[in-house]
Amino acid sequence: MKIAILCHYSHPSICGVWNSVFNLSKMLKDKHEIHVLSSNIIKGTNRLSKEYENLDGIHIHRFKVKYNFGAEAHYWPFKGLLNELKPDIIHSHVYRHPHSTIVPFFNKPCILTTHAPFLERNLRTRKMRILIRIYDQLLGKIILKKYNKVIAITKWELTILKRFKLNNLVYIPNGVDDSFFSTKVKQGSYVLYFGRIDPIKNLETLIRAFNMLKDQRLILVGPSEKAYLEKLKRLANSNIEFRPAVYDINEKIKLYNNSRLFVLPSKREAMPQSLIEAMALGKPVIASNNIGCKEIIDKKYIFETYNHKQLSALIKKTLIEKPNPIKYRKLAEKYKLSNVVKQIEDVYHESITNLS
Repeated sequence: MKIAILCHYSHPSICGVWNSVFNLSKMLKDKHEIHVLSSNIIKGTNRLSKEYENLDGIHIHRFKVKYNFGAEAHYWPFKGLLNELKPDIIHSHVYRHPHSTIVPFFNKPCILTTHAPFLERNLRTRKMRILIRIYDQLLGKIILKKYNKVIAITKWELTILKRFKLNNLVYIPNGVDDSFFSTKVKQGSYVLYFGRIDPIKNLETLIRAFNMLKDQRLILVGPSEKAYLEKLKRLANSNIEFRPAVYDINEKIKLYNNSRLFVLPSKREAMPQSLIEAMALGKPVIASNNIGCKEIIDKKYIFETYNHKQLSALIKKTLIEKPNPIKYRKLAEKYKLSNVVKQIEDVYHESITNLS
């Protein structure tokens, strides 16, 4: 098959959506021709990507943004290239975005992965809440029903999507690269955070918690927003280390594997892949009290999002416990990428067959 995949960011962005698209593309590229279409924005930086790149056999086409509709949603002129490519199937990512609104009108088999954009009301501006409500009421049902399949990546969003009375809905979570599961687990020496250094990740709460643990080491890895990074550095003690983004999967696995514990303190998460990656390497995980994290991990490892004292106590308690790597790996097994990709391929074949 020739498969066109659309998402708002691409390599080398640190972004859950791009990570999902890249993992899928890597698994599909040996059997299918993969074209990824995206904006040229590198998320987490002020830089822009080049127009075209062949990334290990994946064709990545990037476009300059023409219109912005908020911090994450933008329109980039992909329609000409998509018509030129004549793909057998189109797989769009993220519900409500301009590209996902346009794709089902291309008269091609098309799939939408929603990426659970139904997050807590208090984390959106009033204007954005009004725009979302208008979109959902006027366009949402029409757009979603035009897709051959709508893939929900979380179980919690299935309840929301069912309000649209869809009969094309399927649950397939994001996958974690199989190499995480084949790596021998090590006993690590530090606490790790891996992801964007961004205010939505609530890292000041983690640092305040860690400042109460004088004998432990914390490493935070990821692309940073400069002003926020400087703020965090002013809060941090000498046992806290900041490192730049890591993109190489082997280096990423090494970082996880050399840790003792992974902490994700975000204000919001839809389906936090970093938690699953840590568990796939047998690491205990702690996360903030939001709907995405609560779907994945045991509630005894959940802390109230802004409560640094509770987080500090939970880190201390978890570090004292003897970890059970087999237990964590078993919890992560259902997210193994090879299993997830097989389900998505089945959806592709079914959609093409049904349209024939």
